Amino acid sequence: KNTPTCRSCVGKDCQNNILENIIRDKKLTSGYFSLEPFFSIKPKGKCSHGGLSDQTSRQEPTGGINKDSLESSHGNWHTAAAEVAVAATSQLLEDIRGAAGDTDFLRMMGISKNGSRVLCFVIDTTGSMSDDIAAVRETTSLIIDSKRGTPDEPSAYILVPFNDPDFGPLMRTTDPDVFKAQINALSADGGGDFPEMSLSGLQVALTGAPPSSEIFLFTDAPAKDLNLMGTVIALIERTKSVVSFFLTGSLGLRRRRASDQGQGQVQHSRMVESDSQLYMELSQASGGQAIQVTKTELPKATSIIVESSSSSLVTLTPIVNIRVTLGPQCEGWDKRVLISHNSLHKCGTILNKVSALVQ
Repeated sequence: KNTPTCRSCVGKDCQNNILENIIRDKKLTSGYFSLEPFFSIKPKGKCSHGGLSDQTSRQEPTGGINKDSLESSHGNWHTAAAEVAVAATSQLLEDIRGAAGDTDFLRMMGISKNGSRVLCFVIDTTGSMSDDIAAVRETTSLIIDSKRGTPDEPSAYILVPFNDPDFGPLMRTTDPDVFKAQINALSADGGGDFPEMSLSGLQVALTGAPPSSEIFLFTDAPAKDLNLMGTVIALIERTKSVVSFFLTGSLGLRRRRASDQGQGQVQHSRMVESDSQLYMELSQASGGQAIQVTKTELPKATSIIVESSSSSLVTLTPIVNIRVTLGPQCEGWDKRVLISHNSLHKCGTILNKVSALVQ
């Protein structure tokens, strides 16, 4: 470290300021750099980085050795140095790619088929979902399979169950089959009163998933934790994630098991239109959708979500609401299907799909 490496430049000419013995012995050296005008020091005989802002370049030996641009102290070596740097970087990346494999390498670089986008399911596991959980498993499986081997295949999968008063934990995997197994392992139990901690579960998902993720929330109940509405909207705006809702609770009376009563006892609850409106507002804020159906029609309604979420369909039109009122011939469906969608162009497609489903 006490070996001199440079001599002063001759005026602005620094082409030969590195000492001959350093070059002959192929020793590596670097240039000192400091912005402090009065406290900048460097060891005797050492090179400086150089440039107008480098205060050490004014000390003996003066000048510098950087190749940052063609006008730099060693600007005559700029092009050659850049070519060496590019070649070395390419070789390093090839080595990493060879060790990690193409899939993990592309994900690491953020240039995989679907970037860093994650598919996330937030699922209500309270007792009232016991009648719906099988349909939820079928629906989630359809969504997962619809994206395999396509440009929309996620880089990872996230599951967030929520109950009352508990919610979470967040479970993450890159294996779609493991993801399915995690969903199939869910059971519906507990909950007590009718409203559930749906916004708490959604907050966990929005916080744990990367930006621009695709999130689906399944529930049959209104949100209990309404105080989180502002926080959830802020997270949606910050992460640019798309949130869609499958609501299996009827806009009327439904049967719900009460955890504080005996086995087989039931109490009546309702998800009124104002409860659905909250989910509508959240779907609008994210450019997602909110669909209210019965459990038997849930897998059919999935096709609406799957097609409209495809990355091959790109629109820049404003968010609109569609309210489709179904006639008496639609036996087995709720009397109202609520859809929020971010594409005027696809509204006709969705209306046609809904009509086809209920004919």
